[in-house]
Amino acid sequence: MLILKENPRGRFLRISEEVNGKRNAIIIPSTGLADFKKLLDEMVKADKKITAKSEPAKPPVVVPAASEVVAKPVKRTMSEAARAKISAALKLRWAKIKSAGK
Repeated sequence: MLILKENPRGRFLRISEEVNGKRNAIIIPSTGLADFKKLLDEMVKADKKITAKSEPAKPPVVVPAASEVVAKPVKRTMSEAARAKISAALKLRWAKIKSAGK
């Protein structure tokens, strides 16, 4: 979940997930969003180069049994459509915050 928020100390982006009732979050202050975006863009660019060189790889589907203990986290990949939706949603939220501040 991506949430753009503001408190008395300033604006920030909260990236959170909930797994088994536990919530984990990363907070990025608005002053670091440009650097964060730059890094994400570089990762997307590198990912495109890797998949362009080889055949498109299908992500592994791992479904552990209910009684099986999973030692390693399951790698999750995001489709281009999902990335575009998130990017569009972030731009819209950011535009609303900017317009509210003016």
